[in-house]
Amino acid sequence: MQTRARNEGRIDPISRFLTVIVAPPGQALASGADRVRDFGYGISNANALAEENRRLKASALVIQTYSETVERLQRDLKSLEEVSGLPNHGKETVIAPVWGLHPTESQITIGAGSKKGLMKGQPVLAPEGLVGIIQSVDADRAKVQLITSPLPFKIGAMVDGAVPAPGLIHGEAIDRLALEFTDMNLEVKSGDGVVTSGFSDRIPRGIPIGRVVTVEKDPNFGRKTALVFPYFQLGALRQVVILK
Repeated sequence: MQTRARNEGRIDPISRFLTVIVAPPGQALASGADRVRDFGYGISNANALAEENRRLKASALVIQTYSETVERLQRDLKSLEEVSGLPNHGKETVIAPVWGLHPTESQITIGAGSKKGLMKGQPVLAPEGLVGIIQSVDADRAKVQLITSPLPFKIGAMVDGAVPAPGLIHGEAIDRLALEFTDMNLEVKSGDGVVTSGFSDRIPRGIPIGRVVTVEKDPNFGRKTALVFPYFQLGALRQVVILK
């Protein structure tokens, strides 16, 4: 029967029956053997697998570090391009990296000093606008007092509207300033931009400072004050420009 079926190119009933009976147990035994073999391979190669795992983790860490370095360099390059394009306001400029942030002191440290002609009182700018004033200088570095510093120093500023509203601006906290107006009758509203007034030999007119948030009037004392949020963000400072 098997010979005749084979000669005719078909499967005979006996072979089909044996296949049905034998195939499932055979597949189960083969699967079990594969699992035993894989388990034995894992036991005999445990050290090699552990070493390979450590190598892959180290490679992943290197790739992550490389990616973070590339991202940081790209941010630094973008910052450098932005500060390089800032207007010089008719003065010589020096580009310097930001070496340190000191929020509790309302200061930053920059990587340029007297060797590049920096002096106390020179304004320091970021792409967003005025950052601060140089407070002290060494040969290769300088400390910059932020405009948001609550220390008692004031800068001439004005609301940049159709009719400029001049005043003096000073820091109140690390993220806000107060602009005291000399004329209570000038119109100032929330959202108005604030720039330097130029009433100084060191600080030119028209450097952006921030934006008015609220305005308060005190008729009893004849005062009008605006709360101003600065344009620059301390944590984002990477490169600055000094106007000499």
